[in-house]
Amino acid sequence: MSGPTPIRSEKQMKQLCELVGIIIGDGCISICYDTKPHYIVEVCGNSKTESDYITYHVAALFEEFTGKRPVSYYHQRALRVRTQKRILFDILTKELEMKPGRKAKTVTIPKGIMKLGWGYIKHTIRGIADTDGSIFVADKPGSPSYPSIEITTISEDLAKQLYLLLKGQGFRATKRNFKARHQSTTYKIGLNGYEMIKKWYEEIGFSNFHKNQKIIEVLVGREGFEPSTNRSSADHSPKLSYRPS
Repeated sequence: MSGPTPIRSEKQMKQLCELVGIIIGDGCISICYDTKPHYIVEVCGNSKTESDYITYHVAALFEEFTGKRPVSYYHQRALRVRTQKRILFDILTKELEMKPGRKAKTVTIPKGIMKLGWGYIKHTIRGIADTDGSIFVADKPGSPSYPSIEITTISEDLAKQLYLLLKGQGFRATKRNFKARHQSTTYKIGLNGYEMIKKWYEEIGFSNFHKNQKIIEVLVGREGFEPSTNRSSADHSPKLSYRPS
């Protein structure tokens, strides 16, 4: 039997929720068997645009819950951080009820986070958007440089979760899907227009440095907007102090 759930600060719980979102987006938890079982938690990212995010922010989250800096390495053109510390594996699978193994088509925000309420769930959504989200502008008739945020997933259940959670908090979210030939159906949750982009910035934000800079570029100059001085755009971000100046 597992012992009692450790008492964590509000800050630590928000960091943990964000890490779960990162793993949902671009990570995995697994058990590999050799002469003995190895309990692996890993996150990968784009080596060109997400080097700082993976090396500093994600690695710092790993360290927060394992007590040791994880190894960063390149593999298959991606930058990865990995730990085999059993403690993080157990936190994710036993406390938060994440399921190990490759389950990209069925992954959801786990029950262990859903029961905590929006104040924590939004940190998981941020982690998902930091990894599987994008922010971009497109010219539309009468609306040049019209901004959007999209989260892409192949999990229909996760797409439904995200859509309903965002709608429940007053976001005008959209949900669409498409299927290319010989590929899985892809689901996209979208937020469109400056009002929704600003609401995201103020209430959820990005910890991914590249995406945070992009959202600031989109919003600067709009109705007196001024960027936050925090590393993540949302002022409630659980701060980490590992990124060099």
